[in-house]
Amino acid sequence: VVPPERYTLTVTVDPPASGTVSLSPEQPADGYEVGTVVTLTAEPATGYTFSHWSGHATGTDPVTTVTMDADKTVTAHFTAVVVLPPHFTHTLPAGWNLLSTPIKLDADSDALGQIFDAESLANIDVFYGWDAQLQRWVHLLGDYELSPLYAIYVKVRAEASATATFIPSQERSAPPGRELEEGVNLIGPAPALEAGVFPAMPLDMALVSIEEAPGGLRGYTMVISPGLNQPGWVFALGGEVKDLLPFRGYWVVMENADTLYGFSTTPIAW
Repeated sequence: VVPPERYTLTVTVDPPASGTVSLSPEQPADGYEVGTVVTLTAEPATGYTFSHWSGHATGTDPVTTVTMDADKTVTAHFTAVVVLPPHFTHTLPAGWNLLSTPIKLDADSDALGQIFDAESLANIDVFYGWDAQLQRWVHLLGDYELSPLYAIYVKVRAEASATATFIPSQERSAPPGRELEEGVNLIGPAPALEAGVFPAMPLDMALVSIEEAPGGLRGYTMVISPGLNQPGWVFALGGEVKDLLPFRGYWVVMENADTLYGFSTTPIAW
């Protein structure tokens, strides 16, 4: 059997309209001559990146070659680029961590299952929250929505890490506030953004709104920073003032109930 003198190269793109493929030399109407080496160059469309070749070409380099010794088919695969809006990240190392958000989050990105991607969630053993009214722990699921001034416990698996991504709300919002019960409360600081970062705040400044409870009564009496992947210390009234770090959590002991206010607002200037 005498093989045909010319062969056809069929090129497709997956998914459709995700990019283009140029051929050098260009394919003649009647196909390529036997033995022609064709260079294929993949160009992603806006919002995509080149992934790999399949069919009669392989590899992840956007430039590849095919020798025309038969009719051949090649597919260029592209992947959509996920572009996050302006955001902040905080990585939790292995072991127990305390986590909080310093700012109101986007309504579609405030649940734990959205704050952590699939890879990070696979590295997390458990989430726990503290119910100040009942004075007990609550097991949290992926639909728990994290709000400013609240903190949770996160246990990351050994020799692993988990990265939280915080996408701020674009809505107009007042400084956050929450009611602290008499007794033990688990809080997270909410400092105002300064030069693109959330700074550490002296605790007497961060907790100024609960220094004195209604009726002239005493508000907080103790603040405790667990030494769980953050500096460990204990503060009592009259002691050395410590800093509260953003994205962390702290225990506050209230002698009388009061309202804690944060300093952050949205939208923020980038």
